[in-house]
Amino acid sequence: MAPLYERVVDLTNVPPAEKEVMSTMSRQSRIDTSGINGDQLIEAIPRLNSAACERVIEGQNNTFIVLGRDRLGGTLHGYGGIGHPRCGTIDIVAGRMSNLVVTEDSTVGPVQVNPNTALDASRVYISQKTDVDKNFNLADGKVGKSVGKAAIAIKSDAVRIIAREGIKLVTGTDIINSRGANLVSVSGIDLIAGNNDSSLQPLVKGESLVETLSLMIDRISELNGIVDAFATYQLELNSKLMNHTHPDVINMAIGAIGGTGPDALTDGSTLPSPKVAKAAMKNIFALNSITKKDLLTNKVNLGRLRTTYLKPFSTEYINSRYNNTN
Repeated sequence: MAPLYERVVDLTNVPPAEKEVMSTMSRQSRIDTSGINGDQLIEAIPRLNSAACERVIEGQNNTFIVLGRDRLGGTLHGYGGIGHPRCGTIDIVAGRMSNLVVTEDSTVGPVQVNPNTALDASRVYISQKTDVDKNFNLADGKVGKSVGKAAIAIKSDAVRIIAREGIKLVTGTDIINSRGANLVSVSGIDLIAGNNDSSLQPLVKGESLVETLSLMIDRISELNGIVDAFATYQLELNSKLMNHTHPDVINMAIGAIGGTGPDALTDGSTLPSPKVAKAAMKNIFALNSITKKDLLTNKVNLGRLRTTYLKPFSTEYINSRYNNTN
């Protein structure tokens, strides 16, 4: 892990000649080159290996604007390195080689460095023609790699795009690209965390999701009503079963023999079955006290679910109030 705090005066990798000059400075001169209050600051700054076509604007503290042709490596790198036309490039860098600045080598002397997308601290790269995804080692995503096309790349430890009003990410604005090729389809927008596109999935559109979930709630509510109606019919059937009897020839014969008629004894029918009556009573109790109650609770919960998550006035509304996608 990189240190949170750094030394105010850090002469690591400052060329020996400059260190020697500093050792002979007066106290006031040291103060004047300490960087405090915006004064000059002596620190290690890499020497850029510049190409003949490049105009280099260099600040005092490892900042560069390079006007040249496409390259993000040695002078033979990129379309500029192999002599392609129409690959003009502006490379803006702050912190070339980051904390790995080397200015001198004990055997070869002064060291020159080339552009490095992995090690340079912050970069804005604007090119008329480049392989931007390859140069910055980016995952293909659904959009795919851009090869030999105009591109702008921004890289740093933390990148923030800040607007006082709105921000739009828009694709497919023109019918031809910068190479004059016809654009026959609209490219999308990939959001890739960790530079890993192995589990990339499409975004969900909020209003379509709300409509789908509302339909699902409607269908579940309809099913709730079907089950409730079935419970009602089952209650009626159980009530009948609990008191059910059927003609009994033995009881009818006893009544007839006794001279009081076949219906004299239990109306000529069997007595209700105790087992059936007990089961029916148990079922009636369960349907009334549990099933019917649960169905009512489920119906209320479905309404609550719709109101809480699918209505724009709710604080828990599932859709963003600010961000949109197509």
